[in-house]
Amino acid sequence: MTKEILRKKLLEKRTSPDKTKTDNIQKIFLNSEFFKKSKEILVYVSTAKEIATNRIIETALKNNKKVFCPLCTQKGIMEFLQIYSREDLEEGKYNILAPKKSQPKAENLENPIIIVPALAIDQNGFRIGYGGGYYDRYLSSNENIPTVGFCYEENLYSNLPHDKFDKPVDIIITERKIIQR
Repeated sequence: MTKEILRKKLLEKRTSPDKTKTDNIQKIFLNSEFFKKSKEILVYVSTAKEIATNRIIETALKNNKKVFCPLCTQKGIMEFLQIYSREDLEEGKYNILAPKKSQPKAENLENPIIIVPALAIDQNGFRIGYGGGYYDRYLSSNENIPTVGFCYEENLYSNLPHDKFDKPVDIIITERKIIQR
């Protein structure tokens, strides 16, 4: 099955996230050593159909970590901008909340970690995203940042199709466990 066909099937199947599973994923991440040790969190702002990140954003801000969220600047290109509160977000491309363009860019990061959105992830860390290539492009020029992908157990595959440009995540978190590659 191709990535495009699988992506379409996963999107059709996706409805609102399971609150208990989403809460467990966020809790596992927030209790992890890599969250505790990180100084900067680069994190997507979840939509109504994604595994939530709101608790992660709020907790990171309360713990005086720098929080950066993605802003799509042109087709296939994004950058991460710092937010200090939810008020620093506005509706951006694809009707997704994104930082206001006036927010500071993520630069000179000391100990960052990036949470990457996914529809499905395989045991090797390859994921099926939304098909724009934004994260793979960003990660190819920021390879030193450890990556985390959130995924429900039922969307964790043994193998997914991937291209040579796809960047696997380093850490997978499901509602039950952490898989470090």
